[in-house]
Amino acid sequence: MNTADKAQLLAPTLVDFKVALAGHMACAKDLFNSQGVDVIPAATDFYDFSAWPHLKY
Repeated sequence: MNTADKAQLLAPTLVDFKVALAGHMACAKDLFNSQGVDVIPAATDFYDFSAWPHLKY
């Protein structure tokens, strides 16, 4: 399932809400807007801390 498929699938549920959009913003914003969903771009950084050694006290 790609971003366009997700926008089309979720649009009926989200159309009456403002939605914060965090991933693939430029493409996803246009796709959701074309489905009638008003999105708020919300830039985020994603960090995977699972590889970090755990601190022991």
